[in-house]
Amino acid sequence: MAEMSEAQIQEQIEAILVDAYGEDEQASAWEVAFQDEVQTPFDATLLGVPVCVLGFQAGRTGNIQCQAARRDGQQKRWIGVEDLDAAGLPADFVRMRTLLRAWQGEEDGDEGDDGDG
Repeated sequence: MAEMSEAQIQEQIEAILVDAYGEDEQASAWEVAFQDEVQTPFDATLLGVPVCVLGFQAGRTGNIQCQAARRDGQQKRWIGVEDLDAAGLPADFVRMRTLLRAWQGEEDGDEGDDGDG
């Protein structure tokens, strides 16, 4: 997957969050974006254990989660999208997670702090 420029990242984030006002609507917008843009199910690993990712939801705290099922079918759990091992993830998921990380970096930054004291 080719790396996105900062301008491309910002443009795609703005498209996801258009008309999303407040934290709840923003979380819902990210949930919809993951559901629309990432083809499920897909294979992944979680702490080295093979899992199948079945879908996405916005968690109670606004974080984006994916439902991961163990290959033996014995357990399904909602986990953060950040919890999946990086190796072998599909490009559409990596792209969306990159956008989410960029947005979270902006949200976690010191908005309004221009360093002038």
